[in-house]
Amino acid sequence: MKVVLDCREIKDIPLIEREVSVDDSKLTVGFSLIGDLNLFFEYYKNYQSDTESMSSAERFIKLKGQTTKSEHFYTDIDFSKQQHVSKVNLLKSIISNKLDLPDGGDGFIYNGDKSYVEILLNRIS
Repeated sequence: MKVVLDCREIKDIPLIEREVSVDDSKLTVGFSLIGDLNLFFEYYKNYQSDTESMSSAERFIKLKGQTTKSEHFYTDIDFSKQQHVSKVNLLKSIISNKLDLPDGGDGFIYNGDKSYVEILLNRIS
């Protein structure tokens, strides 16, 4: 059974929400744009045991809860422009493998097609 452990706006990219969940030994981290229900990207990793996946998720959530507020939020632009900036930054982070994931991203698999992400980025840039 899927259990959502954390769901919050990440501090690195404003308006991007990160959901951390476990389903037995599978740890899933999803990213979405606040205000855009069609934009969702997911990474997952299968662990040896559900205890191991839960432990990794808890360490990650605790570590990320201690970070400071990002300087990427642009206070001089409106919500829709901030959405666009955040969407572009999220797509660039996916392509360059720079999103923060548990275990430093080691062993996580992107549940999608990165070539589609590149096409989407080219269309909106």
